[in-house]
Amino acid sequence: MQHILAIDAGGTHTRAVRADAAGHCLGYGVSGPGNPISAGTEGALASFTEAALQASGGGNVPPFARIVFAMAGHGAGLPLERISASLAAVGIHGPVSVESDLLAMFCSGTPSPDGYALAAGTGSVAARIVGHRLDRVADGTGWLLGDAGSGFWIGRRIARAAVADLDGLGPATALTDLLLAELGLGRTGGRATGRPRELLQLIEALYALRPVQLSRFAPLAFASRADAVAASILRDAAAELAASLRAVREEGVTGPLTIGGSVLSALLDTGALNAEALGAGGAGGGDGGSPIRVRDGAVGAVVLALVRGGVPVDQGVFDRIVADVERLRAP
Repeated sequence: MQHILAIDAGGTHTRAVRADAAGHCLGYGVSGPGNPISAGTEGALASFTEAALQASGGGNVPPFARIVFAMAGHGAGLPLERISASLAAVGIHGPVSVESDLLAMFCSGTPSPDGYALAAGTGSVAARIVGHRLDRVADGTGWLLGDAGSGFWIGRRIARAAVADLDGLGPATALTDLLLAELGLGRTGGRATGRPRELLQLIEALYALRPVQLSRFAPLAFASRADAVAASILRDAAAELAASLRAVREEGVTGPLTIGGSVLSALLDTGALNAEALGAGGAGGGDGGSPIRVRDGAVGAVVLALVRGGVPVDQGVFDRIVADVERLRAP
């Protein structure tokens, strides 16, 4: 019986699962970042092969019926030929296809072919899924143009609030000292060129970062959420994410809402966001159930590999995939 290889290529980790045509998961592997944009082409390919080798039990294995990758931006332009060649070099063969990481995240939470997905980590995006395919997507347009409510979005708001505080253009906030400390800075009490020295140092430190790195400051808002400015930032982030979900809402499409990402989880855990704010039934036009949290897209990548091969995934098969993947992760 030919097996399938499902790979969830994330920005932090790459996870690979080997399964048979009935959905029994037989091998698991994990490696480093698999996003070609953040990890670079060669770094991503190295992560792919490492995780695939672990999941397959080594190279020179029988050809897989399908090798399915779940990646942001559908691979960000990485040619399938490069991926195939990289895997073939270590003895792993089979037809390669790429699916959306957001779709895999949705399929990690439910066997339903229809529903909604909302993710907020460094970036943010919402989607409506119909027939196991993306039907409508909102945001996910990156730090410059969107990603409202994301870790970057929150981090940028924190940076601007701290600068405004020191510049006398905004209210005092506990975020200022937290941000200074995060960057190894502190209050100096001195002035230069008409400004507080710590403001000049903060500006220099912030501009030395790549814009997307501002996402590292998002936890500061949660740590100081009793502060009025921090609380306002979190409320606004929650409102932006709810708006993204409303943008993909379609009354004729029902199904569960799957959610993922560290920022979205933190907003829910701290009460800054609740199911009611996400729309009717907590699903923006969903089935009335609570949002389903998932940790990554590994299970969903397996589901998509089976579905694309014409194998139906009902609740029983889905539950077995989830149990198998959790068992294989355990060590």
